Amino acid sequence: MSADPTTTSRQPAGRRSHPRRGGAAQIPAAVCLATTELLAEQPLAKLTVSGILARSGVSKTSFYYHFASKEAVVASLVEQIAEELDAQVAALPSREFGAREAIRGALSAGFGLWDAHRPVLLVVQAAARAPSPLGTIWQTLVEERYVRPFAERARSAQAAGRLAAECDPLALSRALHWMTEHALYAHIAGLDRTPPDVTAEALAHVWTTSLVGAPAGAPAD
Repeated sequence: MSADPTTTSRQPAGRRSHPRRGGAAQIPAAVCLATTELLAEQPLAKLTVSGILARSGVSKTSFYYHFASKEAVVASLVEQIAEELDAQVAALPSREFGAREAIRGALSAGFGLWDAHRPVLLVVQAAARAPSPLGTIWQTLVEERYVRPFAERARSAQAAGRLAAECDPLALSRALHWMTEHALYAHIAGLDRTPPDVTAEALAHVWTTSLVGAPAGAPAD
């Protein structure tokens, strides 16, 4: 859907605006905050640029200087969420490939972030389940930022004889990441009522056994 071309920036009754404190540098942040708030109230199809302008207090000219469309704002929010996740994972204690504690920590960070950014990620997940520009942006981000880099680590482990799964590393990485994404989506969409720490533990088990095998002392199949 293209951006709403209307120029209205009047604040609707009962709505709170976000003044542009700090000048031009604060405009993208004000737009992103307003968009996040509006997505908690309405689906992307009903979100308009004029609504974002009214909520943020940003002018139409300033909006289009920074963003091409409302979808571009959501794409910017997705990038911010990815950077936040990367920072949290980077802060975890360094562990060797396939270490359960490191995987469990990354999964816990993921559940926390998906809860915190639920409105935006629900919109993105809806877009990713049908052909759409926003869905393509999301799929490309996951593939290039997470799937392929992890596949290279798995390929190196396979070459060294340390990868438990006897399959293509890229296919393995895709399967693990998309499995995890579906679990995260089911959580924020209310489709799975399992406590997130329980789901994270189950996912960590699947990741760990796929990468380095069952822990010592585990019963054989």
